[in-house]
Amino acid sequence: MKKKNEKRKKVRYDNSNNKLLRKKLKNKKKISFEFFKEVDILISIIKLIIILLLIVFIQFIIIKPKILKEKNSKTKVALCTMGRNEILYIKEFVNYYLNLGVDTLFIYDDNTEEKEKFINVITPNDSVVIEYTKPLGFSQKRQSFTHCYNKHKDEYDWILMIDIDEYLIIRNNTLRGYLNDKIFDKCDTIKIHWLMARDNDLLYYENKSLFERFKEETFYPSDHIKTILKGGINNLEYYVHSPLKSPERNISCDNKGTILNYTKVNIQSVRPHNTDRAYFIHFYFKSTEEYIRKFKRGYKNWVPLTLDGWIFNYFKNNKVTIEKIELFEKAFNITLDKYRNKLKKK
Repeated sequence: MKKKNEKRKKVRYDNSNNKLLRKKLKNKKKISFEFFKEVDILISIIKLIIILLLIVFIQFIIIKPKILKEKNSKTKVALCTMGRNEILYIKEFVNYYLNLGVDTLFIYDDNTEEKEKFINVITPNDSVVIEYTKPLGFSQKRQSFTHCYNKHKDEYDWILMIDIDEYLIIRNNTLRGYLNDKIFDKCDTIKIHWLMARDNDLLYYENKSLFERFKEETFYPSDHIKTILKGGINNLEYYVHSPLKSPERNISCDNKGTILNYTKVNIQSVRPHNTDRAYFIHFYFKSTEEYIRKFKRGYKNWVPLTLDGWIFNYFKNNKVTIEKIELFEKAFNITLDKYRNKLKKK
């Protein structure tokens, strides 16, 4: 009897061990299942992250730049300018703006006497079109710009109207990238400030690039402004240097995209002076010799009062030296005692 009971105890013990073993196996399977379940969730999250990253990559690295590139490539930009006896400077001007991204330059030549020389310097083609002002009967710059706008306003998105001594500098961007910036979406006109280039104490013309001859440290802010204009205007004479597009709008902005209120801001003086995004370099004076030549071609029948103001403007913005004074005296057969005395006092 005792032996039989011992056998039963043993069986019971064995059964107990089996139950424990089965329980352990069951728990192990449960742990394994939960582990793999967590792994599956983790893999799903990783897949989702990868898909999102791919979407972002496709959208912002591939599609968006492509759309922007297509938009920029479709944006047509023209330039209108007028000049007289600009043969020395026109080639650099044309090359600069073609490289900047202007599609077509419309050059109004106000000196038909040197027509052949002008054509030899720049070859007219689809990108460089020469108009002659004399046959058109134009005597003023605004007439040329008005003609240029009316003739080409439906062909271009932006028309840049500037002088041959003005160079647009775009900081950290392309010309189209700047013009298509969303901050200018509501703007028909962008008012851009000048930086004036002094004479750099040069007396005579040199056959070099303007950027080589006149150092950047000699540039200084001017209260005057130049304009890039998108859209139409009612009275063009206030926008001698501008581009245009839609006649029903006339909203002007500064360089930051801030809309200008013309009841509070003089159109000729946008303050504060800002050149962070873009500016014009105005090579107005150049050397003393070139400044004298500029006066003579602009004022054929000049009077002393006009010459006095012209010389005053020059010495107001550039250093007075005896060499410069003598060049003015010789060119106009005058004596500039006022400026000679100023030198003596120093």
